[in-house]
Formats: sequence, C-alpha cells, structure tokens
Amino acid sequence: YQNELARQEAIRQWQAEFDYQKQQDALAQQNWLKEYNLAKAKSGGSSGISLNSGANILDDNSNLSTNTNIKTDWYNGPINADTQYGTFSTKDKNGVEYQPDNVGGSKLKNSGLKVGQIFGKAFGAKGADLSGQKIWQTDDERYFVWDGSINDYVDVTEQVRFSKTSQGPVQW
Repeated sequence: YQNELARQEAIRQWQAEFDYQKQQDALAQQNWLKEYNLAKAKSGGSSGISLNSGANILDDNSNLSTNTNIKTDWYNGPINADTQYGTFSTKDKNGVEYQPDNVGGSKLKNSGLKVGQIFGKAFGAKGADLSGQKIWQTDDERYFVWDGSINDYVDVTEQVRFSKTSQGPVQW
C-alpha cells in the first residue's frame, strides 16, 4: 500500500512539473512571436507571424485561459494577431481580451456611426446581429466592423463612403 501511495505521489509531482514546463514553453513562444512581429513591423516588413503558435498554455480541461486561443459564443480558435498591438477590454469566456483596438497596428476610434445606420439590418458570418455595433475608424479614414464570429474586422470603408454621399443605407 505504501509503495502504491509513493508511486501515485511521484506521478502527481511529475505531472505538475510537466504542466508547469508546458506553460512556460508556451509563454516563451508567445513572447518570441510578439518580439519577432514587433521587430518585423519596425523594419517595414509584413505584419509578421500569427500568434496562433498551436501551443496552448494549459490543456482544454483547465479553467484557466490559454492566451493563444479564445472561446466565445460565436468563435472558438486562435486569437487575432492584431491583439499584439493592443485590445479593447472585451473578454472571452476565459477572461482573455481578444478584440484588437487596431487593424494592422493602425489604432481604431469610434466613428460615431452604428452598423444599422449604414446597413440597416446586418448579420455576421455566423448569424450574429451586428446592427447595433459601432463602426470603427482609423486615422486615415478607413472604416471597420468587428465580426466576432470570424474573429476579425470587416472593412466597410467603401460602403460607409457611399452611404455618406448618397444619404441612405447600403446592403450588407
């Protein structure tokens, strides 16, 4: 009986050490990706590598967040790569802030418009009603709507410009 208890304790300790190392490796990978993308952006290169490294910090049986994957009612999967440049306070079911406050590093601000003002009724890729959502704007007058079901912004610049000049809603 004592041998079995000692064996079980050894297994528990090994599992705890393994889980801790897995978490540390995933954090190191995520930090490396952030540094790489930041260096790439500063050098004028492309936006870099996606934060979806495929490595979860903790397994799916944990109640803790993963930092590389998100879970919402409309989307489960890799976090949007633009979160490395900042996020809004929108959080998923694990408490991870997942909605970028930028597109490709260009900060977003409230345009003062709602989706329903430009499009009437508008639905996301998986059926979520987007009509009440804000339309976000960059400093260079581009307009975006967050569709959480695809974990990305939809560029609606042309539709907003057309609607402003024609004084009427356009089709989503």
